[in-house]
Amino acid sequence: MAKKVSKVKPESSKAPPKKTPKKNGRPSKYTDKLADKICQMIAQGQSVRSICSKKDMISMQTFFRWLRENDKFREQYAHACEERSYMHAEEIIEIADDATNDYMEQHDESDELTGYKLNGENIQRSRLRIDTRKWLMSKLNPKVYGDKLDMTTNGNDIGVTLSASQAEQLLNARANRRDS
Repeated sequence: MAKKVSKVKPESSKAPPKKTPKKNGRPSKYTDKLADKICQMIAQGQSVRSICSKKDMISMQTFFRWLRENDKFREQYAHACEERSYMHAEEIIEIADDATNDYMEQHDESDELTGYKLNGENIQRSRLRIDTRKWLMSKLNPKVYGDKLDMTTNGNDIGVTLSASQAEQLLNARANRRDS
């Protein structure tokens, strides 16, 4: 007669590994390589809208979700925006120094060159391009390019003058606050 041998597993002190719950939905397209590519394009002066409209890129909705949910990407984006503001500063210099098309040739009826005329439209357009970049820089990197607040009074008295009754009311309110 054959003996029945039962295999009994020894009790283990280790708990069985917990299964991680499956996430529903489409897996994220986030990769460090893609995030680097996007931030590099931002640092080079491209807008998020133009980047996300490209065929091989993520949607704007995905971009902003990544900003909300991924601390590393958020920090990377902040650095890219800072770099972009320096890029805009360089562009401002180039725009200001470029005099191309600032003057138009003037010709007479026989098509002879008679002189040059200031091209106000081109100059206005250049001014608009510069002002837009300056405004954007002040908003995206206010520590460097934002408006500075004047904290001085230039020697002017900025004291407040109270009437006797106002001063008395203020002293009474202060005394009542101490008593309570």
